[in-house]
Amino acid sequence: MGFILAMALVDNPKNRLMKKTIGIFVLLISLFGCSDNKFDSDKWKANKDEQFYMLNDLVKNKRLLGKTKNEIIELLDTVNIKQFKYSDNSWMFIVSIPNSPTTGNAVEAMDIDFENDNVKVVTLRQ
Repeated sequence: MGFILAMALVDNPKNRLMKKTIGIFVLLISLFGCSDNKFDSDKWKANKDEQFYMLNDLVKNKRLLGKTKNEIIELLDTVNIKQFKYSDNSWMFIVSIPNSPTTGNAVEAMDIDFENDNVKVVTLRQ
C-alpha cells in the first residue's frame, strides 16, 4: 500500500487517476465502514434513521439475548413491531434503511424469538 501511495505522489495523468481512485476508495470506506453504531436505547427511540446503524450491534453482540419482553419494550419501544401482540413468541421489528437508492422504502427486519418470555434468538433479514 505504501508503494502505491508513493507512486501516486508523482504527477502524471496515470497517477492523477490513481489519486482519484484512492480518494474515492477512502471515502467509501469512511462512509460504509462506520455503519455499525453502538446501540443506544434513547437514540433508537428518538431517531428512526439511527436504528438501521444500530441493528448489527444488537445482533452481533447479542445485546438482546435473555432479555424479557418487558425489557425489549423498554429498550426498543413497540412502534416498529409489525403485528405486535405481547403474547406472541416471535416479534418482527421493521427498520427503514435511510437514504436507500432503491425505492426509498427499503427495509430490514429484525426477528426476535422468545422462549418462556425471554429472548432466545435474534436475526436480521432484508
